[in-house]
Amino acid sequence: MLALTILALCLLTAINYKFAGKALLYPALVFSAVWVLALSLLAVSGDLFYPVRPQTLVIFLCGVLAFSIGCWFVILPATSPPVRSAEFQASSNRIITVLLSIVLVVAPFYYHWLANLAGEGDNSPFLLLIRAATQEMMGKSAAFTFFGTVSELSRIVAMMAFWERDKHPRRSILAVIVALIMSGITGQKSGPLMLVVSLICIDWIRTRHLRWKLLLVMGSIMIGVATIVEFYVHLGGGSFSEKIGSVFRLFILYGSGGLVGFDRVVRQPNIIPQFNPIYVTILRVIRRLGGQAEIPEVADFVNIGPNGFQDNVYTMFWSYLDFGYVGMLITVAVLGFIVAWIYKKAISKSHIFVFLYSTLAFSVVFSIFTEYFISMVYYLIKICVVSWIVYRLPERWAQFRRFADRVASSDLAARAN
Repeated sequence: MLALTILALCLLTAINYKFAGKALLYPALVFSAVWVLALSLLAVSGDLFYPVRPQTLVIFLCGVLAFSIGCWFVILPATSPPVRSAEFQASSNRIITVLLSIVLVVAPFYYHWLANLAGEGDNSPFLLLIRAATQEMMGKSAAFTFFGTVSELSRIVAMMAFWERDKHPRRSILAVIVALIMSGITGQKSGPLMLVVSLICIDWIRTRHLRWKLLLVMGSIMIGVATIVEFYVHLGGGSFSEKIGSVFRLFILYGSGGLVGFDRVVRQPNIIPQFNPIYVTILRVIRRLGGQAEIPEVADFVNIGPNGFQDNVYTMFWSYLDFGYVGMLITVAVLGFIVAWIYKKAISKSHIFVFLYSTLAFSVVFSIFTEYFISMVYYLIKICVVSWIVYRLPERWAQFRRFADRVASSDLAARAN
């Protein structure tokens, strides 16, 4: 049954490739390809994991099909990039430079704050102490809210600087390096990996082809970040040579463990409490704004293999099971439609949608782990706000000035008469 599921998804991937006009980052194509890779890894993993039931494989197949159908409802016409005057382009670049300067000014204080948090712990690795401390402070500290927002701003600015890198290459490199450090120093993988995927997507939208040199660099960064975080956070540091086997096992675990974990919760729905239902997103926004909301940030672990393998990720589908299986598929189809619509706007090089889709591409790629679409709404809103400030505010300000000048001229003419 697993082989038939992989074969069916390969066929669906080929259909998506044809439907997208051979656009490699078309959301349905990326989504189906990622699930093919995850299931293929599961197929060659031998007896590392418990067997997945055929019913669960059908859910995966139907889920990928639902996402693809949602994407197919969005017609992709030929598009042409919007034309902006040199004046507005220069204004946008100045704003990006100002925002990057703000991030650079705050960065030393950000590190000092994290160092103080680590200093209050034991002799565990720095990343492990920081991750534990920040998870404990989430939603309970104004400093966490401020520095967390600046860290998110650093990633947004890095995307924009990378988009505008032709005229400012050094600024682009600086912005990316600072963003990687600020998002990775907390011991979390999601921030740096999200930025890496976003940069690959941005480069593809600009050039409409994948550059192997960039893929090699970004792939090395992804592997490096994942290895460092796993070694120091989940394995506690020590001798890398002694734990290289454990690091390798963790990579296999992340590749397909979420699929087996989902099968376990489908078999036994009450085996662990629901971790990431849709309404949690609202509670997280309330907490980030200073409100009181107790939310578990880490799901409980379940056994997913006979050799003691445990995991606490359950694919994106688990978050939608509260709606039932039909409701889950409808939700996934709606998400496919929304993501494809944003993609349609992004390939026309509309700035806000370029950065939105580049961020959502991370949600598509890592859908085999957990739900990142709805849970990132608050961050996506921040991307929209910053994008509007950078790319729309200069034009709106110029319109306002012209309006004010016309009003003043009319008033002077009326007085002269």
